[in-house]
Amino acid sequence: MATDCMYALSIQYNDYAPFTAISNNHGWLGLSFYNSDQEFVHLRVMVNHDGIDKSDYWLRTIRPGDRLRITYRLAVPLEVETIAEIAACERVGEIYKVPHGQRIGFDVDMEGR
Repeated sequence: MATDCMYALSIQYNDYAPFTAISNNHGWLGLSFYNSDQEFVHLRVMVNHDGIDKSDYWLRTIRPGDRLRITYRLAVPLEVETIAEIAACERVGEIYKVPHGQRIGFDVDMEGR
């Protein structure tokens, strides 16, 4: 059974406009966080288009105080995929050291809960 639905994963990082990944199957969008040995967190977004092409997009410098708003939804007609632009948010050369005895963590606020 064919479907015309498109799915969107939007990520708003700090004060940047949302970055959006779009796929025609809800199972072909993914998001993972990875610890870094350089005292910050990596964000990886995986996107499959038509089950053929797999693309990885990275934001490698999530640090304390950063804000992420992640939304998964149906895409609106004519919506454009902009996830590749997320790499422009990299903070090159910025040094951060987690204080001894502390770790980087996430505060999660789920809408409605």
